[in-house]
Amino acid sequence: MEQWKEYLLKSIDSSDYENDWNHLLTLQKEQAPWLSYEQLEECVVFSFVKLQGNHKLDWLYWEYKKSHSHHSEDSVAA
Repeated sequence: MEQWKEYLLKSIDSSDYENDWNHLLTLQKEQAPWLSYEQLEECVVFSFVKLQGNHKLDWLYWEYKKSHSHHSEDSVAA
């Protein structure tokens, strides 16, 4: 599991990470059904960042996104 996701779920005292994460995504999907999975993920993360003022979560998420985008760019270029 990604470090940012584990950090987010620990902050809400999750006992079942995947189930709770899927529940959060489902709630967001009900509010904005036209969003892609990546956009839903960002909405959930940024909602927690804003609600909790949690800059560590923000940093962890962007570091993950930055490192993940470099890998996909490398594979596209190959």
